[in-house]
Amino acid sequence: MANICTNTLEITGSKEDIALFTKKITEQDKELLELFCWLEKTNSDYGMWEDSLNTEPDEIYLSFGSKWGFPDKEFNSLVAEYSRLNFKASWKEPGMEEFGKVSGSRGATSYTNLTPLDYYTEFNTDFFEEHQQIENLPYDKFLEYVAKFTTDYDDYSYSYLEPLIIKRIKPKDLPLFIDKEWQHCEEEFIKKLKGE
Repeated sequence: MANICTNTLEITGSKEDIALFTKKITEQDKELLELFCWLEKTNSDYGMWEDSLNTEPDEIYLSFGSKWGFPDKEFNSLVAEYSRLNFKASWKEPGMEEFGKVSGSRGATSYTNLTPLDYYTEFNTDFFEEHQQIENLPYDKFLEYVAKFTTDYDDYSYSYLEPLIIKRIKPKDLPLFIDKEWQHCEEEFIKKLKGE
């Protein structure tokens, strides 16, 4: 079974161009669907997620799954074919530690690979707020915060905050957290506790 990459795509442009593009999507235009071949569902885990298409007068937003990774060839074709529109996309495939974003305009594309921390900070509002708390709280408030902080089992992204927490805890305060469950960074905590 293929790894499923989670992707988002935002398309902006003039009201006229967006209206034409939206019409092509809703009418299942054959030419457009050939460029959107990564949206053809072969099983329930691949294709456009249910209710993920959101259209506004000057914007289209959708999220979709693709096999193995981001469909860069198809994205490049889409940008080249519809050069009057602007495209922004992001992708994550946590199992393979693959994260990134891409923009396309006037037929040209620009790709940026991201670290997991950078990806979640940019694209997950809750994660961003947690990251800000960990980095910016005064130290005594930070200690209180860390005592309550737990990695969300349902959202693996929060595991990327644990190294930041461990790094910030002063050596004298490490024993306060010896019984804390570090979901993904127990080894790092133990090394710091030993002064390594």
